[in-house]
Amino acid sequence: MGHLAICNNQTVAEIISTGYISGKCIVGEHQVKTMADIMSSFLCIKEGDYIFPWIIHNGDVRGVGFKYIFICAGNPIYVQGELYPFKIPVKQEFYSYAIPLSENEALDLFRSQLLWNAIGKKSLGRPRSITSQTPDEDELLISLLNRKNPTGRITNQLAPELPANYPTSVPLRINHNQTNAAFQKVDSLNEIVIGNLPFRNGGYFRVEKVLEAWFLQEANSNNLNGFLNSLGFNNYQFEWVGNYIPFGVSGSNIDVVAIISNGEHKVVLVIELKHERKNVQKYFLAANEVSVNAEFIHSAFASFYRSYKVVKVVLTGNGRVRGIPVRINNVHWITYKYSDLNEIVFEAKC
Repeated sequence: MGHLAICNNQTVAEIISTGYISGKCIVGEHQVKTMADIMSSFLCIKEGDYIFPWIIHNGDVRGVGFKYIFICAGNPIYVQGELYPFKIPVKQEFYSYAIPLSENEALDLFRSQLLWNAIGKKSLGRPRSITSQTPDEDELLISLLNRKNPTGRITNQLAPELPANYPTSVPLRINHNQTNAAFQKVDSLNEIVIGNLPFRNGGYFRVEKVLEAWFLQEANSNNLNGFLNSLGFNNYQFEWVGNYIPFGVSGSNIDVVAIISNGEHKVVLVIELKHERKNVQKYFLAANEVSVNAEFIHSAFASFYRSYKVVKVVLTGNGRVRGIPVRINNVHWITYKYSDLNEIVFEAKC
């Protein structure tokens, strides 16, 4: 499973000198949402995932495109006070190619199979530093690099003491019970303490991006059996999960797309997230949206000759609903709530 990390000639050199893919954000008015947004892109990455630096221009230094492959070595961390405090460690062994694959070559629109997530990021001007792509896109990107380098890739090693040790680091995680009524906005990222962020607001996640980040975190650890069981997918596990997936050229995005498997069969989930309670009418609206998204995702996988079953899901906060909801467009309505033990539990509404 792979991810594209936007870099330049300096930041890609820092990966090699520190052993981390690093990121930052600008905290503004909506600080919890902003922090959860970048946390979600890092929580999407799990140990063993490929990370492809996308080397763009840096002032007068021209970007070269793609020429390195790193592999995630563990869970993300947060180092308060660092210029780039969000960090993912990479394994000692990494790969490079003598001849880079240019951005134009990678994003060729006339190829039969496309790096559609990368194209979406480029064409829509996605701001985030890390973008996920499907396993099929990983294979395509690697094959394009190999085609330009018939002598093969070069195997390299980080310095023995890497990844660097940050004694003040903390795990980059969403604690779904974390509340802080006294939270006040700060002036800069340097002042953000992960343990002070209010991720919960009463019986719901504070904002949708917190739910998204928490969902990715738990999916990558396969801690969402209750969610999968509510869909009827007992004994399935998450193989791949991506978020903020670009939807065509409309400027919109799909909250979460996942591949789940029971060892014999694979299923694609297309999920629309709403962190608060929604009524039947709001479910209908979300169901129409996720249905359109699912058609797009079906076509994206079909372009790589994958005929996965696509299951459509709307996940919202729980609340009392009048009558018995009727499933529309075969879209599952799943709700979450906090149990008496302050754990997240899921229920199928329809």
